[in-house]
Amino acid sequence: MITFAGNHELYNLSRKDLGEKLNIPFIVEETGDLVGYYSHSIESNSNSQTDDSSSVDNNSNSKLRFIVLDSYDICVLDRCPKQSTKHQCARKILSTNNPNYPHEENSPEGLEGLFKRFVAFGGGIDTPQLQWFESLLQSSRLNGEKVILVSHQPIHPGSSWPTCLMWNYADVLSIMRSYKDVILASFSGHAHKGGYVRDEESGIHFRTLEAVLESPDPIRTYGIVEVWEDRMIVRGSGDCVSDVYDLDHLGLEVDGRDGNVQSLRDELEERVGIV
Repeated sequence: MITFAGNHELYNLSRKDLGEKLNIPFIVEETGDLVGYYSHSIESNSNSQTDDSSSVDNNSNSKLRFIVLDSYDICVLDRCPKQSTKHQCARKILSTNNPNYPHEENSPEGLEGLFKRFVAFGGGIDTPQLQWFESLLQSSRLNGEKVILVSHQPIHPGSSWPTCLMWNYADVLSIMRSYKDVILASFSGHAHKGGYVRDEESGIHFRTLEAVLESPDPIRTYGIVEVWEDRMIVRGSGDCVSDVYDLDHLGLEVDGRDGNVQSLRDELEERVGIV
């Protein structure tokens, strides 16, 4: 099971408690801070699965790897104001970019465009995690793996509104574009109404999933993702939007790809509707 913490979890529980309750494999970095990034693979020739917070086994037969990023690596949430260097870094970022901080720290009032992301319920990714991320993508490329990225905060500006974006989304996006032959898609939350964009430069899909808490009873919102060689299918229920995503940016030669994707899109549109 893939689990990770968002801002609402950090409002209520410490990282230590979240690790125990949700089985998030937090690691302790040299700064002494707990950070929850890791990877999870599904092997191609068996039902076995492996979790890995540091590296990829070069002898692995896995073909699909989930990379979980902790977008609340640098943040003010559940970080010690006096001892955490990540908390201090977050304070500097907020005070530099948001004149409402600290009195109205969650307000984007007066900020323009993408600068609206610099609010205290957001966060960013520190250098050690970025280095780990790129190293893992390199290993995935060498091992013939394909990757799905998971994070609480959206990474691409086109997949969300600015207040929900990861603070240093551009750093993550730049790395992703260098591995467009490896990465299928990025799934995120945080922006409760959802969103989607396909990055023009890389072809990678960026999907922000609709939030369960926005669905009043008796609506049950969830989605099932199917991954095929030439496409991904999100079969949504409740307020989760269904769709089909072509994987032609990977450069695979699969006969009938266009017909497969279009016929599936027509089927989903007829059965549940596609926005």
